[in-house]
Amino acid sequence: MRTLMIIITMLIICSPLFGVGTSFFCSVDGAVIDALWKETVHARVELGLFLDDQFSFRIPLSLAAEREVGGPRLLETGLFLDYYPLDCGLHLTVSLIQVGFLFNDWYDDEEDSLRFLNEMAFGWTITPYSGLRIEPRVTIRDPNGVFSSAYKTLSLRFSCYPMIRFSLLVGWSFPLKQKNQKKIQEEEGI
Repeated sequence: MRTLMIIITMLIICSPLFGVGTSFFCSVDGAVIDALWKETVHARVELGLFLDDQFSFRIPLSLAAEREVGGPRLLETGLFLDYYPLDCGLHLTVSLIQVGFLFNDWYDDEEDSLRFLNEMAFGWTITPYSGLRIEPRVTIRDPNGVFSSAYKTLSLRFSCYPMIRFSLLVGWSFPLKQKNQKKIQEEEGI
């Protein structure tokens, strides 16, 4: 029931945003490559919507899983806000709401599988040419220590669950609004 309420709340929050933004983007975390030498796989896909030049929303979907058969799995999602204070692509990302669902728990001690989480990130979005996005980022989980018990449980369940993570997101952005020819000529000064 709690899960259904969280999903409904996120849909209500996000529903007026569709059609507001200027572009949509999706990214995949390239740091999943570290699963070749670590026991825990961390995979992440993000969808986002630019509201204007300084703000965007993103919805990440993350999976943390032990490579062994029957190991624990953590599926995370949430609603994040990006703030771009400068025009160079540097940004701060904070989670407005973030939850994780723990499956295949080794120590199934009748706890609820739902975990409330929190993270913030510092990143730099590079666009070498129109549409392509490359984003190096440093993610800090639970920066203010509010959800320390949830993160302690997760660090006990997974062999590698770092509180600070470096990642490289690679993706593409898609324009949602088409500019008419007159606005393009005005911007170019023709």
